[in-house]
Amino acid sequence: MMREMLYKDFAKYYDLVYSNKNYQKEANFIDEILKKHTNGESILDIACGTGNHAKLLVKKGYKIMGIDKNKEVLSVFFFQSFSFIWISIFRNCPNKI
Repeated sequence: MMREMLYKDFAKYYDLVYSNKNYQKEANFIDEILKKHTNGESILDIACGTGNHAKLLVKKGYKIMGIDKNKEVLSVFFFQSFSFIWISIFRNCPNKI
């Protein structure tokens, strides 16, 4: 029960915890790899968190589907994101993924 409460509360602090992460550099790297090895325009972002990578990749023309076990983090993603980013939630997912 305590673990679930901590996991739920983490959503409030997710972006703060990762505030020093260079999302732009990582999105550029993902874009480079995808252009080199695929011709796709859709990305499944597993464990998307609040969607920081997704938001940058959408600006590069990709269609993103974000999936995260933490529905509270997804609600932050949904609130902050563009209307054409889709959100999905793992349901009945075991805690040990």
